[in-house]
Formats: sequence, structure tokens, C-alpha cells
Amino acid sequence: MQRAELQTVISVLTRLLKTETGRSLLPPAIPYLDAALQSPTEPLRRLSAQQFSSMLLPSQQRVSGSDCQMHHHAVNQLLVALRDQDTGMPAQPLTTADE
Repeated sequence: MQRAELQTVISVLTRLLKTETGRSLLPPAIPYLDAALQSPTEPLRRLSAQQFSSMLLPSQQRVSGSDCQMHHHAVNQLLVALRDQDTGMPAQPLTTADE
């Protein structure tokens, strides 16, 4: 995939995942987020880290069962992302998907 094509895909995914419908796709997409976090492509790793963070931010309500497991997995993956300086996550504030 060419760099311009990759940027287009990342841009479209970023916009989609900012919508309510897009956010509803995140839990079943965890394997893809995991793979993106391991990608040699920095923008994909950043997108993955941002989406894992967005899975945690709205969790001001009590979670249980599979939601709790999903949040635990998201926390673990964010820790991986924070160790990867190329994602830019340590230098960028976490934002909600609504921003």
C-alpha cells in the first residue's frame, strides 16, 4: 500500500471511529487494534493506541463481565503503546472520541 493510500485509510478510520456507530465497532475489532499496535507503520500504531484510550475514557459507569475484560485489555495495550515513543502517545494528551 502506498503512503498516500495508507494516510487516506487512516483518516477515514479516524473519522469513522469518532462517531457513535464507529465506537460501537471497537469491542469486536480488538484483534485488529492489537495487530495495528504491532504494525511497523507509526500512524497505525497511534490510531490503535488512541482507540484503546477511547475505550477507557467513557467508562465512568460501573463495568462488569466482558466490559471489564475489554477495559483490562485496553489498559494493557495502552501500556504497550506508552512504551513505544513512535506512537506519540506519551507526548499527546488523551482526548475523548467526541473532541
